[in-house]
Amino acid sequence: MHITALTRNSKTIIEGATLAFDTVQIVSEDTLLDLTTSGYLDDPDIIRDFYMLWGTDFEWYPTDLIMIYYSPDTIGFFRYDEANRCFTAN
Repeated sequence: MHITALTRNSKTIIEGATLAFDTVQIVSEDTLLDLTTSGYLDDPDIIRDFYMLWGTDFEWYPTDLIMIYYSPDTIGFFRYDEANRCFTAN
């Protein structure tokens, strides 16, 4: 399990309007099953990866739109699932 890249873009502007969400982009070596398994974000390796890439604890927001490039060569959109500490496919 590894996260290899992480970015956050705040105050996304579409057609001149500022919308109230951030876009988070993640590159992961994990599969869809891994990403959507309850407790995924509590895995010590994942916690370490986020910390190493972000430099501090990463904060999730209910309005985050998350785009993940994951194995095998797939891109998907997700939401942060706070109750299950994983991602939910959109």
